[in-house]
Amino acid sequence: LFLRRILKSEESARSAAAGWAGDRLVALERDTGQIVWTWTTVWDESRDRIYVDDGNADTISVIDSTANTVVQTMAIAPFLDQTAGLAPTALVLSPDGGTLFVTLGGINAIAVLDAQSGILKGLIPTAWYPSAIASSCDGKTLAVGAMLGIGSGTVSEAQAARTSWTKAGA
Repeated sequence: LFLRRILKSEESARSAAAGWAGDRLVALERDTGQIVWTWTTVWDESRDRIYVDDGNADTISVIDSTANTVVQTMAIAPFLDQTAGLAPTALVLSPDGGTLFVTLGGINAIAVLDAQSGILKGLIPTAWYPSAIASSCDGKTLAVGAMLGIGSGTVSEAQAARTSWTKAGA
């Protein structure tokens, strides 16, 4: 069901096999084992939910891991106009499971979403093209990795230190 929805064609879904790779859902070509598509994921085991980034769709699919069905699609829409290219690249849940943080490579930010309703609470600015995210155990600090660095030009060590980490909360 999920592969048909994401891969957009019955033929593609039939020829792919899905596998769990830690923080990734991977679709493989059955005959060759070649990776067809990869989605970043986070599993909320206590609520039987898997959050999957839908990449170019700029949405997050929520899968009921017990029923194996998509139960919700969260649109990431931080602007008044329908802006394409937000490019969700990584996900992490707050320790209490109430907040979903989604790195958005296309706008150099983290979307802060209510994990149950999907409502956008706000954006946190990041360095250039954030691609990895982790939360501290107490939920007070986020660690963010940027794929393309901190921008172009010369940067002092002090500037680099300020843009390497983004703190969330107090």
